[in-house]
Amino acid sequence: MTKDFTMKAFKVTGVNKRKRVGIAVKDLNELKLKGCEKLQIPTQEVTVCLEEDGTEVEDNKYLWSLPSQTVLMILCKGEKWEGGASMLLRSISRIEENICSRKENIYTCIHKELLDGDINKQTAVGLAEFVKNIKMNIKSSTREEDPDWFEGLSSKCRAKEEHLRYSAKARIRGYLDKAKEHFNAQKIPENTKLKLEQVMDSFKEQLKLNSYHGHYFVRSHSVDKERMCDRDGWFSCEGLYNEETCKHYHSINPYGSKESRILFSTWNLDHVIEKSREVLPCLVEAAKNIPRGRKINVQYFYDLLFTRMNLKLVHIACHDKREHATRCDRRKIYS
Repeated sequence: MTKDFTMKAFKVTGVNKRKRVGIAVKDLNELKLKGCEKLQIPTQEVTVCLEEDGTEVEDNKYLWSLPSQTVLMILCKGEKWEGGASMLLRSISRIEENICSRKENIYTCIHKELLDGDINKQTAVGLAEFVKNIKMNIKSSTREEDPDWFEGLSSKCRAKEEHLRYSAKARIRGYLDKAKEHFNAQKIPENTKLKLEQVMDSFKEQLKLNSYHGHYFVRSHSVDKERMCDRDGWFSCEGLYNEETCKHYHSINPYGSKESRILFSTWNLDHVIEKSREVLPCLVEAAKNIPRGRKINVQYFYDLLFTRMNLKLVHIACHDKREHATRCDRRKIYS
């Protein structure tokens, strides 16, 4: 027998709808029917999800666990909703439409969207960032084109890409220096020290071949998967070490302004498997206990220390400094 739910109030909207509509329903099926009627959309094969994060509402039990006045999306077949990112993109799309159709100033359109649009705080913050970034001189590259960007940098630096390449190299060199410091601080037998010195020599040789991975931050680098930004120089936070994506949609373009360039220096290249707590101690132990007929898998440790296999670019708020739960794969430390 179906549970007899009492009535509960929700707000519903659709992907291409500007306003939210309040309805009171007794179950999920009624919510779909009333919602489609109010929003004037077809009732066939619709799904319901949370506006906030896109979580699908699949049954009455989950629906009734939600607070009253929760905003729900009613999606037609083929439509997708990803929460805050979708809301921000929808607002920006409306702004672009108004600019094209009404020939209005972009700042006027954004102001109207903030006043008239039924948007949440996260979207409002995103629009504020959008306004800020409009003012950036993203497309320029040289000192002559954007002299303010180069303020405080060496006069030898003539292009933005040149500085960002140097910045990436400096971070990678820093990891090499940390490895050397860690090894030098160990009280270990001479033969183990010799093995670690050989590993360091291999690291240096490969880093030189890879130009210290300076391409990580260079927007003009030809191989997409080898750089961390898009072709305009936009970097997206990759989220906490144990999460697939950034839940806060952090992004930055250090090519756009001096302020963004400086702020970008606070973003971290985070080792998913921690450099100091796990990778380097594991490498020392590997050097101490090399089995007969085996050798240290230098490539595995190189990848962990210097490559995107183990590095995530993260906003400072997504840099978890607590001990990570991730560990080296002991099956890969020897070859």
